[in-house]
Formats: sequence, C-alpha cells, structure tokens
Amino acid sequence: MLILKFLSENRTEKVGCLAEHGLSIYIETEEMTLIFDLGQSDIFIQNAKVVNADLRKVEAVIVSHAHFDHTNGIPKFCQINTQAPIYLQKDAFGRRYQLKDGKPIGEDIGILWTKGELEKINGRLRLVGAPVYITENIAVSGTMNQNTDFVRAAIIDEILKYELDFIMPLHCTGMEAIWMLKARLGARCIIAGAGDTVDLSNRSAQIC
Repeated sequence: MLILKFLSENRTEKVGCLAEHGLSIYIETEEMTLIFDLGQSDIFIQNAKVVNADLRKVEAVIVSHAHFDHTNGIPKFCQINTQAPIYLQKDAFGRRYQLKDGKPIGEDIGILWTKGELEKINGRLRLVGAPVYITENIAVSGTMNQNTDFVRAAIIDEILKYELDFIMPLHCTGMEAIWMLKARLGARCIIAGAGDTVDLSNRSAQIC
C-alpha cells in the first residue's frame, strides 16, 4: 500500500480545500504513516479533514529542506500530534535567501519558527546528515550533493532517459518546468493539487 494525500500544494481543484505556496503530503504505507513537509501555514489541517487524513496517526515527519513553505506548519502540527519525530537536515537552521547574480536578496526564506516554538519542538527533532532508515523500507536520504551545472531542458532530457511509467512534479519544480514536462510526457506527467489523493499501490497513479 502506498497512498499520497496532498494537504498543501500551489493549486487545488477540490471543493472545501485551500491552496498555498507550499507542500505537504500525508503518506500511508503498510509499515507506517508519514507526513512529508508541512507547508507554510495551518491550511493542512482543514485539507486533512477533507481527505480523511488523521494527523494524530502520523508516526514521523520528514522535512525535504529548510524553507518556510515546507516548515511553517510544523509548530501547529505538533499541537495536534504529540509524539511523531521530525527528521530534517542537520544544517537546517540558519538564514536562507534567494539569489540574484550570485548575491542574496529579499527576506529570509528559511525556517521562521519563533524561539518559543523551537523550544517546544526541539525534543522531537532528529537532525540527519547521512541516510537513516526509519523502517526496513523507508529511509531519509540525509544531505545530498547539489549539482548546479544542469539547466532546465537538460534535466528533462535526463529524466526522459529513464523511461518512467509516470512522473509527478510538485511545488518546487515551478510551473514553467511542470508544463515543459507535461508537453514532453503527456499523460505520464501527473499534476496533483491540494486535496488530491493518489494511490500508487499497484505501480500506477490515479488521482481521486
């Protein structure tokens, strides 16, 4: 069993759901129930009710990277779920900025928890730098090397080499790149939004 329930994404077509610039996915497997990221606000709570995702059953939170649009919902989640550990990269804390011509611009886009929120959450944090297996088949990758030499069209060409059954580009991909993938892959490029449920149990993908 592998079922994804989207609690936060850039877009939604589901009545009763909200969208935001952020990502949160409720993941049900035979081994455990996880949440991958928690968006930039508490809208995941409303959307969880719509898709019948019980936040109290979550056994672990995995944070993809330390940006506010993936982590701001964590303090609110911790008020609902009092036991799930939170796995994030060991160097997650610190200021982060957008870059223009190699120079930081704008406001801090990193983890924006208050000191009080961090104190309440701190005991549940699991800072990782290397791969960590949560179960026999579920692992957190740890720190990944960045390759900044790729450009967008070259990445798509590289993806196409794998002849994947389907691909599901999400929030961080950006709409321009998502539509480039859609143009090349057609029906094999699946675009999910907040409130969607995707069943991957049979190595296929259906949105409902």
